[in-house]
Amino acid sequence: MCRSPKSSRRLKIPPSGFRYPGLYRHLELDCFRLAARPADWRPDYSPRPSACGLSRRLTRIRAAIDSKPFSSRGNYTLNPFLLYTGSDTYPISYDLRQEPEVIDIAFPNLGRPSNSLDFCQLATTPPVDELCLWHPRLPWYVHIQASHSNGVTIQDVLCQLHDQLMEGICASHFWNTELSARDREEIDCAFAHRCEGNQQRWERGVVKMDFLRFDCVFLGLAKSKDGMWEIKTQAAIP
Repeated sequence: MCRSPKSSRRLKIPPSGFRYPGLYRHLELDCFRLAARPADWRPDYSPRPSACGLSRRLTRIRAAIDSKPFSSRGNYTLNPFLLYTGSDTYPISYDLRQEPEVIDIAFPNLGRPSNSLDFCQLATTPPVDELCLWHPRLPWYVHIQASHSNGVTIQDVLCQLHDQLMEGICASHFWNTELSARDREEIDCAFAHRCEGNQQRWERGVVKMDFLRFDCVFLGLAKSKDGMWEIKTQAAIP
């Protein structure tokens, strides 16, 4: 349970018309006035998959098929520095809350400290100019684009993943009928811990990263459907 006094006050006794810092101010939403499911969420997302009725899940799966965000462009393999295989040793360990440029990112299988040349490696063989990623807790897809003509690099993946997770949300992404009060409390708790007294972060408000709760240590990418890749994470120490 999050101990942040500000967090507890906001969620347990929300004042009428309350809005999180940094959210769009023109929307009058709170726990009593909830928006419908946001239109920009991926169609197959559910905060509680097991709680969805069969017909509702089939409707979302059908919608996801009709609106594929990405299609595979031939066969290619992922760089071992990123490929998650489910074994005991993960290819990478990176706290997504931190900027990749300012911390030492570990590649456990490398056998030495990482350096700048490692991050310049291509993310796939043969090269591709884009990748589509998703995470079960994240309502949005993450689209990675090549920053150079030679293809998507490991640096592209890590930097763009972090940057997109740090994008702010609008009020309807938080105050909506899809999320339960418990979902919002968990997101808020992750937000409070991520801020850690940092006033600038606090004023910016909840970002997409907070939807991961504390599952924010990146362990690699696992091959998924329709040419997409699932973002694999584990819990970080709050």
